[in-house]
Amino acid sequence: MNREDTETRSLSKAPPLPGPLLHQMEERENARRRNSGIVETVAPQIIHTILLPRGTEFMLHRLTMKRTQDCGIIFLALLLAGSAAGADSKREVPSKIDLPPKIVSFIKGKEAHARELERKLELNMDKDCWTFLRLAGAGDWRAASRTFDRLEKRSGRMSGETEPEIWNAGWQPMSEVKMILDAFCPTSGSPEFATAVGEGIVRSIPRGSIYFGGTDVGRGLPTAFSKAHADADPFFTLTQNQFADGTYLKYLAATYGKKVYVPSEEDSQKCFTEYLTDAQKRLDHDRKFHNEPRQLKPGEDVRIIDNKVQVSGQVAVMAINGLLAKIIFDKNPGKDFYVEESFPLDWMYPHLTPHGLIFRLNRETLPTLSPEVVAKDREFWTKQTGK
Repeated sequence: MNREDTETRSLSKAPPLPGPLLHQMEERENARRRNSGIVETVAPQIIHTILLPRGTEFMLHRLTMKRTQDCGIIFLALLLAGSAAGADSKREVPSKIDLPPKIVSFIKGKEAHARELERKLELNMDKDCWTFLRLAGAGDWRAASRTFDRLEKRSGRMSGETEPEIWNAGWQPMSEVKMILDAFCPTSGSPEFATAVGEGIVRSIPRGSIYFGGTDVGRGLPTAFSKAHADADPFFTLTQNQFADGTYLKYLAATYGKKVYVPSEEDSQKCFTEYLTDAQKRLDHDRKFHNEPRQLKPGEDVRIIDNKVQVSGQVAVMAINGLLAKIIFDKNPGKDFYVEESFPLDWMYPHLTPHGLIFRLNRETLPTLSPEVVAKDREFWTKQTGK
């Protein structure tokens, strides 16, 4: 991931990271990918970059990771959807689209979800939030996208000075609708690929499980193709990329808090403090022992200013997200877990096995991947790439 394209924010011993920072990084990166056609995946020991023509849509899945020195490093599968570069410029793009009935029903359900959050949390959401959802449900993707963009600018998420009538727990249902609108709009390529991925992930996850969806595709499509996302039917869908955002934790608590353990504000603060303490120790090590391997990670900016440790950047955000994801994993021992990766979370690697389009997050650590698991995974992807 190109760190130069990511906004950074100084963090000190203060409340947990604001949601605007997390979403700003995510949206900037999504925009960079759409405009440049560059996909980059990072895993232990390897960085693999794939160049795609501008205008070509893609979905990327990272299948396996390095388990031991004798295990294969990585396996990549790329599903390409849409036409070749420049094809969209040769035809007129309609402003409205006929969304599949499942997606129309999903958007209506998300509007009901947002209204329930407004009532339960006393949010007093801005009237344009409902305008966006109405336009999205009508298939007017262009007008809905413009409305969403205006709300996003007004929310203050890009500046950090948020507007509470927009930037609150009710933003999440709108964000989930926007993910699906982007997946089915005329410029995204072929909707059948989005449908195949959404339905494929939903079919593969056992009822009652907890699923971490990292990317917009990995979170948004299973959310839409679940029978009832807000009711965790058939499973709980969360994103590991936003746990450090207090408004997202409020959204999860209001939606799932009576059924599964969701980190509290106290948990969030403890993880924040734990990360700062650990980062300072690693900084001290690197300052004292120049001849030893550095303990700070690439892109991890840690400084001591006025006798206080301060960290900034994407690595810090995801480290805190990772600690909170571990709390959810540990506090829900009776649940099966599955994950679609975006940014790697180191603690997960020894627990992961391939599971179709995604990974299973096993309760116990695994020393290696068995030949049977590798063979099954290879068979799955051979069938996918042969279609």
